[in-house]
Amino acid sequence: MRSKELGANRDVTVCSFTHEPTDMATSLLIICVIVAVFGVLAIGTTLLSAISERRNPPIGTFMECNGVRLHYIERGNPAAPSLSVEESVVFGHSWGASVALALALYKRGSVRALILVERI
Repeated sequence: MRSKELGANRDVTVCSFTHEPTDMATSLLIICVIVAVFGVLAIGTTLLSAISERRNPPIGTFMECNGVRLHYIERGNPAAPSLSVEESVVFGHSWGASVALALALYKRGSVRALILVERI
């Protein structure tokens, strides 16, 4: 630290800080290590996901609904034809709302109304 005289008895203290090259190198090394760790984690997650999907293939069918790929499983017999229901009110919550929309589009004449619910 050094002082300068500015006239009229005013002193200003000037502080100068310098970063040594080792400080910058250490910071750069820390940043590189953090980036490398995140890179390894991302690659590991991708590989583990691929292995898991290969070992456990999805059961069912995929369909596209408004640009979203949905996976569904059809089980049992549809209730509406066996119960002689001509028009139904379909309720769907969260992703079920997308399924309800797909059903309404697929069975246009048999769905009277849709109740689509999503939590706020």
